[in-house]
Amino acid sequence: MEIEVVKKEKNDLTLRIEGETHTLMNLLCSELYADDSVKVASYTLEHPLTRVVLFHLKTAGKSPEKALSSATDRIVEKLEELKKEFQTKLKRRE
Repeated sequence: MEIEVVKKEKNDLTLRIEGETHTLMNLLCSELYADDSVKVASYTLEHPLTRVVLFHLKTAGKSPEKALSSATDRIVEKLEELKKEFQTKLKRRE
């Protein structure tokens, strides 16, 4: 995955992300909208065959970088919980 900052302003951030598709972007947008400071979290695929995403984040009261960092931290925490749950369930079946 390669990330390039296309636009960076006080409450507005646009990133160009290579190597991703709807899967990660939907998860990220969903988690960002759990933050009241996030006004817009959206993305577009430049072309379905290139796997290049333009990601846009607009906030109020918090920097987009902080909102993005908090959202990714929450996603990692949720995935760790899911991993532990899977491991627990699989151990019970052995």
